[in-house]
Amino acid sequence: MLQKKYKTWAVIVALLIALGVYLFMTRQAMAPSDGAISEECTAHQGKWIAEFSECEYPDSQEWCEQAGGKFNECESACRHDKEATICTLQCVVVCQF
Repeated sequence: MLQKKYKTWAVIVALLIALGVYLFMTRQAMAPSDGAISEECTAHQGKWIAEFSECEYPDSQEWCEQAGGKFNECESACRHDKEATICTLQCVVVCQF
């Protein structure tokens, strides 16, 4: 009886792991490619920065979120310059992927 319970739990755990792998792979396959995002960024008046996978100054928060990005309306202009000691006080609109 006890051995049968372990087999049942082993099957359930195996199915959950398989489901998790399937969902992960499906999400990866559905994610837009870097090239597609860069083209969309440009189409939405933005500037694509491939090194950081972000679109500066896109024209729409709605587009950013629908494309799977994280919209930030006030990023630092010096966010990628780790050596900057002084930075201008200006907001940069960014959609990060």
